[in-house]
Amino acid sequence: MTDYNLFTGNGPNTSDADASVTAGVEWKTTRSDLYLKGYRVYRGATDVDCSDVATWAHDGGTMLPNSQTAFTPSGTGWQTVTLTTPYPAVAANTRYVTGVLFTSHYTSTSGYWSSGAGASGIGDANLSAPGINDSAGGQGKYVAGATLARPVTNANGLNFWVEPILSDSDGSGGGDPGPDPEEVGTVAAQLVGSAIVDAFSGNIDWENGTVVATLHTAEWTPNLATLSRVSDLADEIPSGHGYVQGDGEPVDGRTSTFVPAANLTARANTTAYAVGDLRRPASSNGHVYRCVTSGTSGSSAPTWPTTSLSTVTDGTVTWMECGRGVAILGCDLVAFGGISGEALYLVMSDRTATDPADQPVILVVQFESPQSGTTQFDFEPAGAGLVHFPVF
Repeated sequence: MTDYNLFTGNGPNTSDADASVTAGVEWKTTRSDLYLKGYRVYRGATDVDCSDVATWAHDGGTMLPNSQTAFTPSGTGWQTVTLTTPYPAVAANTRYVTGVLFTSHYTSTSGYWSSGAGASGIGDANLSAPGINDSAGGQGKYVAGATLARPVTNANGLNFWVEPILSDSDGSGGGDPGPDPEEVGTVAAQLVGSAIVDAFSGNIDWENGTVVATLHTAEWTPNLATLSRVSDLADEIPSGHGYVQGDGEPVDGRTSTFVPAANLTARANTTAYAVGDLRRPASSNGHVYRCVTSGTSGSSAPTWPTTSLSTVTDGTVTWMECGRGVAILGCDLVAFGGISGEALYLVMSDRTATDPADQPVILVVQFESPQSGTTQFDFEPAGAGLVHFPVF
């Protein structure tokens, strides 16, 4: 099962006061085999009070059956709301409007759909939202009132950070469930510490290099801070049932989608950060910074360096300058003919160089549990991409 959503980053950690309003986004898909699984709403502050959400056909205003649900927000950040199964089907090339009832405050970005990142639209054939000039009546829609209603008024490009979640399964056995879930690991992917330096030096070429995926057992404990080359890898699963130790499988269909630094989440004061977190200054300077030492940020912003790979201390956090944006890396499903034993880790590396000591490791994927398959083992990347890779 694959899910699709619109936004790759986070909304601002702010709130705007207003009377009760239903606000949302216009969207469509070109596919005829997708279902409305639920919604995501970005809650930038705890005073953002959102309670009900639904989807309507843009033309005619009919609510999509079984698309309305109530929810209780918790904390800040993305609030994910899942509908009951079976999920309602959506039609191809039909404009829909999703709206959330905000009773006092909402999170928004001014000009997002008119002059900002969404001015030319966002998304792809699976799910897209038009910019203000391509929408039917203006993108960023709202309607005033204390009860949930279809948003119809043009908000002049305001982004309310509301989006649908589409799926290729109706959640109860309908649609295309994709590969056997026992053969597809639910994963978290992380860049190794040296990958950014290798990319800056030209040692990694994601789109045109020879990128390979190998599988490793639970006996291996990867250290992402020091793991650098293929020669550092250990405990690869043995050859058998189609898998060849040392060769792995090619990673095909590699893609990268650029997101500028200004669209990333801003660094905040006195906030805990983990190694690998990517942030921009609150007043964007066009640069991206990666947390290389975990800790808590200071009570005020540091003086941000703009020299590539330079670092700065921020409270107990250390940030490293790592580019002008990020590339969201993606790839096709990686199919192994079968494996012997169980794999807990998948490693992607660039094998363009001849010597394993010169072949850089790019990222490590850790499955939620050991995976096996004597006849077939598939790795399906997350719908939102593998990782956010800094771009210089």
